[in-house]
Amino acid sequence: MGSDNEQTELLRMIWQAIKDLGTGLGARIDETNLRLDQTNARLDQTNARLEAVRFDLDSKIEELHHALVESQMRTATAITDLAGDVQRLTTFLKEHQADAKRLASCEVRIDRLESRVAVVEGRPAH
Repeated sequence: MGSDNEQTELLRMIWQAIKDLGTGLGARIDETNLRLDQTNARLDQTNARLEAVRFDLDSKIEELHHALVESQMRTATAITDLAGDVQRLTTFLKEHQADAKRLASCEVRIDRLESRVAVVEGRPAH
């Protein structure tokens, strides 16, 4: 019968080892869950920071877009003004070229008239 007692004792020891193992595993699972909760908390903080950064970037992008549109509008206005100035200058130059041609034509006619008057008056023509 000693054999039955030994077997019973062996089974009790195995049972106790299984219970101890279960207790140890439970503690390890609790520790793992705690670490997982901490990791999730850090992840939530990181997500919150990322969201704040994204919001800040979106705001800055909106500001840059607004500044770019304003700059483009100022540039377009300046180009339009410059085109108007060039057109006015071109018109002015064309008018003055026409005036210069008329003046040259008048000077030629005056020289001819002076030559004819000089001939009529008996003076040498220049």
